Amino acid sequence: MTGVDMSGDEAPSGDPAFSLDESIGFLVYRAQLVMRKELMRQFAPHDVTAEQWPLLYRLWEEDGLTQRQLADRTFKDQPTTTRICQRLEEKGLVRRSPCPEDARASRVYLTARAAALVPELIPRAERTLAGAVAGVDAARVAVAKEVLAQVFINLGST
Repeated sequence: MTGVDMSGDEAPSGDPAFSLDESIGFLVYRAQLVMRKELMRQFAPHDVTAEQWPLLYRLWEEDGLTQRQLADRTFKDQPTTTRICQRLEEKGLVRRSPCPEDARASRVYLTARAAALVPELIPRAERTLAGAVAGVDAARVAVAKEVLAQVFINLGST
């Protein structure tokens, strides 16, 4: 379906065959929105947001990362990472301390309270992911992951 232009000109894209609803970018965006909403619902009892989840997970993998490393490993910009770390610190889930190698940087460490959330949050995330692909053949899920990985390779460095 194309857009309707009352002047009789073609759709703004110049391609009357283009459909936003069939665009891989729009489909990924919609899927991300509903995934985020479900993660928010799952994590709400533990006062953790979907935005905070990747940082906590990366710290469970390797505690004591710098904020820059966290930003790089979660594909977030530095100001967003700093804001999330501040909020996690206010919640008592992380503590930040100056980096001995670089006075301008901070290292981020999990608190015992955050470490105790691992057995709670990871199963919730796993259930959410399983629910997202319920009824989809595992081979098709693998292909979808490959396609999305290639999209990232193709566009991730721009």
